[in-house]
Amino acid sequence: MVPTPRSLLLRLDEFLAAAPPSAGRLYASALRRLVVAIDATPDRFTDPQHPLRTTAFLVQRFLAADAALVRQRPDDVPGPWRTALVVDPGLPAMRLLLVTANAGLNDDLPRALLELPGWDGSASRMDHAAWTELMADAFADAACPAGAGPVERMAALRERPLLRRALLAAGAQAWPNAEDLLHHRTAADCPDAADVDPFETRSRLLATLTVGNIGELLTRHRWPLPRWADLMVVRLQPA
Repeated sequence: MVPTPRSLLLRLDEFLAAAPPSAGRLYASALRRLVVAIDATPDRFTDPQHPLRTTAFLVQRFLAADAALVRQRPDDVPGPWRTALVVDPGLPAMRLLLVTANAGLNDDLPRALLELPGWDGSASRMDHAAWTELMADAFADAACPAGAGPVERMAALRERPLLRRALLAAGAQAWPNAEDLLHHRTAADCPDAADVDPFETRSRLLATLTVGNIGELLTRHRWPLPRWADLMVVRLQPA
């Protein structure tokens, strides 16, 4: 079924209506802002389905992870989300956004690209760049939620440019990471492939690196935003 802005907004609104204050709620609000932005600017994309399919994958993966945690089935939750969704909701919104965006952009987004038909073409790459621009704006805006006090709002405005650059970098890096995963998935399909699945190995590495970033974001309490922003990008190095 082809996703539509309406179908995605319905799913996110249903979640937001029931969700208590949490890192997951903040991430869902960021995704909602992104869907609204995509719906308002269809002329930015060569293929209007590219941004919708990409975002739908992120929505589905996040909602499935949250539902599995609610059902107390942590083994069904990807490692990055298993870490990101249980963080203290009392942390500053900027930190919560960085934590959840790590799971969504570093672990989910490369996998989302692999599911797109013909995703590795030049037109698709331009659409991904346009999607990344909208995502960075939507997520950066979500880091200053409604009801924030004047001090928090001033801090969010001051730090927004740096946060946006970090989000842009993470979104852009998802493309070469997806290419890396595709290379190893192709190798896994070869008749002479080793018993160890290279794609699964690479996939686990991506998740492990993302969990490491999230852990650093949660333990380096005294770091300023520039140091936190450095932890927004996961790079799969050549094997």
